[in-house]
Parts: sequence; C-alpha cells; structure tokens
Amino acid sequence: MALRPSRGLTPWAGPSLAALAAILGPVTWESSGRWPWWYPIPWIVAIGALALARRSRAIVSSVATVAALGATTLVWGATTRGRVALAERDVRGLSEIDPYVVSLLSRFAASVHLAGTPEASRRWLLRAYATSSLAPAGLPVWLSVWKSDSAPAATLPAAAFDVPLDQVRSIVAQAQRADTAVEYPLIAEPAVEVGMALPTDSGVVVVVASSRTRLIAADPFAKLLGIDQPPEAEPPYTLQLAEAPLRVPLGPPRVAWRREGTALHGDWIARTGLGASRVHVEVELRSVGALVQRGALVVLADLAIVGLIWLVSVMADGAVGRWLRDRQRRWRRSYRTQLTLALFAFFLVPAVAFAAWSYQQLASDAAQSRELLVAATLRAVAPVSDERAWLASESGRVQAPLFLYRDGELVGASDSLLAVLAPMGRFLQPDMQMALVVRDEVSESRDVRLGASHALFGFRAVDDPAGPAVIAAPARADDVPLERRRRDLVILVMFSTAAGALAAFWLSGIAARTLAGPIRSLRQAALTLAAGGRAPVLERNPTVEFRPVFNAFQRMASDLEASRAATAHAERVLAWGEMARQVA
Repeated sequence: MALRPSRGLTPWAGPSLAALAAILGPVTWESSGRWPWWYPIPWIVAIGALALARRSRAIVSSVATVAALGATTLVWGATTRGRVALAERDVRGLSEIDPYVVSLLSRFAASVHLAGTPEASRRWLLRAYATSSLAPAGLPVWLSVWKSDSAPAATLPAAAFDVPLDQVRSIVAQAQRADTAVEYPLIAEPAVEVGMALPTDSGVVVVVASSRTRLIAADPFAKLLGIDQPPEAEPPYTLQLAEAPLRVPLGPPRVAWRREGTALHGDWIARTGLGASRVHVEVELRSVGALVQRGALVVLADLAIVGLIWLVSVMADGAVGRWLRDRQRRWRRSYRTQLTLALFAFFLVPAVAFAAWSYQQLASDAAQSRELLVAATLRAVAPVSDERAWLASESGRVQAPLFLYRDGELVGASDSLLAVLAPMGRFLQPDMQMALVVRDEVSESRDVRLGASHALFGFRAVDDPAGPAVIAAPARADDVPLERRRRDLVILVMFSTAAGALAAFWLSGIAARTLAGPIRSLRQAALTLAAGGRAPVLERNPTVEFRPVFNAFQRMASDLEASRAATAHAERVLAWGEMARQVA
C-alpha cells in the first residue's frame, strides 16, 4: 500500500542511514578481504527508508546520495582487495619469470641490432636504454658492455638491485662461443632475474632485468639522466624481506592475513630468488577520518555529476529557462533569498581565500622541507685532496649524486656520465656564483629545469684543496611521506571548505526562516485585523530587532480595537435616538 505524499519518513532518513553504513564499512572490514555477514543489513534498512520516505522535491537528491555512498563503499572495498591481490602477486613473482620482462628484452635486442656497432661507454648504454621499451616500462634494469668474459667495460644500473656477476660471466661466455643471443634466468636476491647477452662486433651487450616489485626501489635521480618517470604515488602496500634465507622445504606460499588497527598485515614463507624467505606485507587501510574526508568529496562529485546530467536533460525542452524566468523576479525581491546569499557568501569567500592560502602554504612547507633535506646532505660532504676519489666516495656515503664547480665551471661529478651530460649546464648561474663565493652565503637552493621536468638542487660553498669551489646535489624524487602529508592536508582543506559551504547554505536557510517567522506572524495578524477579526496574540518575547515593531503593532491593534468600540457605541446611540424620535 503506497503512502500518501504528506506521510512517511523524512527524505533524509535514507541518506543518514547510508552514511552510517558507509562509515561502518572500513571499521568492520575483515582480514579475509570481505565484510561480515550482517553488513548488508544497514544498507537494506537505508533503501527501505527511501521507499517509505514521503514524496517531495528532495527525494531525487536522497536517492542519488544513497547511490553515491553505496558506490563509494563498493569501490573502496574493491580497491582494498585489489591492493591485497597486488601484494600477493608481487610475492609470488619473486620466484617466477615474468613473460612481460622477456618480451621487453627481446625488443631491446632488436633495437640494439638496429642501432649498429655498440660502444663500450656508459653514454652509449644510456642512449640505447632511453630509446628502448625498457625505459618507459620502469623495470629494474642493469646494462653493460663486455669486451671479455672477465669484467664489464661499462655498466649502467637503472635501479639499485643485486646482479650476480658470476652468472652473468657465464652467459657472456656462452654468447661469445655460440655467437648468438643467449637468454638465461639468474638466481638472485630478492627475485629471479632474466639476463640476455647479445654478441656484436665490438663486444657483448648484456641486459639484466627483474620483475617489478616493491622490494626494488626506483632510481630517485633518474631525471638527471634524462629519463622521465611517473611521479611517485602512495604505495598500495609495503614489502619487507628477512635478511637470511630459511632452510625449509619449498612449497606453495601460504599467506596469513590479520588486521591490526588500520592496516592489514600478512606474513608467510615464500620462494625468492635464493630460496625460501620470510616475507611481511602491510596494506594500510587509513584511518576513518581520512577515509570520511575522501569519501565525502567523492560523494559530492557524484552528486554534482548527477545534477549536471539532470540539468542537461531538462535544458533540452526549455523547462529550465521558463522556471528561472518565473522565479527571477521573486528571488530578486525576496528578503530570504538575499539573506541566504549574503550568509553563504560571508562564509564561502573567506573559506576559498583560506583554501588558496593553505594550498600555497602547503607547497611552501613541502619545498622548505626538501630544501632542508638537501642542505643536510651537502653539510655532510667532506672534500679531500683527490677530487675524483672524494666525489665518488662522498656520493656513495650520502647516497646522492654530487657536482663540483670551480670558478663557476663544472669540473667534476661523482658519476662520469653525469659529468658528460651536465644536467644543470656547464656553468653556474651568475647570481648563484656571486651569492656563494663573493657574498659568502652558506648554502642556496634552486629549482632547476631538466628538459620537460624540474628538480630541486642545493648548492654549498666549500674550501676545496684546489681553491674555493661549489658543490651541488639534487633532492630525492621519492620522498613519499612528505608528499603524503601534503596530499592529506590538501584533502583536509578541500573537505573543510566543502563542508563549511554546505553548512553555511543550510544554516543561512535556517536563519532566513527564523527571521521570516516574525514577519509572517505580523502579516497574518494584519490580515486578520483587516478582515474585521480580533488581533491574534503575538509572541510575548520577540527578538530584539522585532520588539519595536511588535510593540507598535500591538498599540495599533489596541487603538483600532478602541476605535471600533467607540464607533459601535456611537452607532448604538444614534440608533436608539432614531428609535425614540420614531416612537414620539
């Protein structure tokens, strides 16, 4: 039996219950990758509340809100399951050869043959790597050129991972004897690698690649070599591998997931490149507060899309134009509309200004943090007499490339390839040279353009044994915690702005109705008096702003009552007098 339009639950009962069910989703998520059996019940109740809600103009918004909340919750659950599946696939891939890696190595071999005679130099290796399919794939890669099977003549690591040179020497010798390309799996840590040796007229080109895994970090300074990598996003999971392999029988890896707070933890013994090792995986679910902020922004975006689709659908027949024309004159002279817009703008304008300032402040804080990190790196550098030795040794100690400028000219780098490429140019900027050498500034930092990208560099004046010099070092591009804090603060500002704008719109409507209430009661009382009735009783304690108006209206009503009474008395006297004359 259908409910009457004026009866039923409030239209916002369903969205309120759906919001509660959405908040319960991350809280009740189980380590097995699903919700408990009773979790669909709150959603059934929310949908039932929609069915029993009274019909009004807000019913469409209520239905859209419940749908958006449900879709956001399902997407979060699917994303979490996907992150767990990625972690398990990563661990399984430690002992398996990825066919995708093999296909990329085959493409690289074809590109090497087309490139002609290779050179035994790192510059040629970089050119071959940057123009192949390996660079955009982002795989851990190690390239080298061998003149003999004893040691490589030139190497180029594209990531920091272990390469078993003994096994590489073996495939180099096989390629030289067979005079054909040799591809062979390499037993390494943490994952099985694939090595390919390509014999050429000038030597053997070797490329070693590993499957993509979170255990092997990408090169944070790849921009210096002209290799653009996608920006480092928040990792979907983290992997930790025990240092010592275990001597246990190898079997299929079995994971044991458990939930601790806002993270899923998985521990199991898995097969790696060197045998069995204990692996620990952590999948962070984030706190309820952080998820509520992101979920609310997604729901608002969904509602905006629904509203845009509805607007486009009704604009086709001109209904929107007619409705706006009918309402325009009323809205323009409506006290409630003006008050609502004024209160809404009173909050929205400062909120938008604060949001813009907060974003600029966050960007400034992030830049200052990166500048402090690179300045600390430069302060740890200690020059010695042997220029080549101390640049390379100090670079390995501080784990960052170093550049040495003397008299404003680049004279050395920790990596010979970087000295040839000179990503910042052969000469320092004049203002930088003047600030550090002439004005004796301790350190400086600057954002330097590297092709299509940018990188932050720090500069510091040092007392080199050969004279005054300037050392430079780039900031790391993999500072995930810093970027995560910045992203969280940006989302918090966006959420606060959106929530404040909605609250201002809602509260302004309440304030407008509150102020319009006394006016409505005065209007009803005036109409009652005009119809000849008695003045109704008004509020005894009206607001301060309306108290003079209420008092004046009550005096007017009293005077009008007295005037009506006097008029009635005079009419009665005249009527009795007229009756007396007629009787006489």
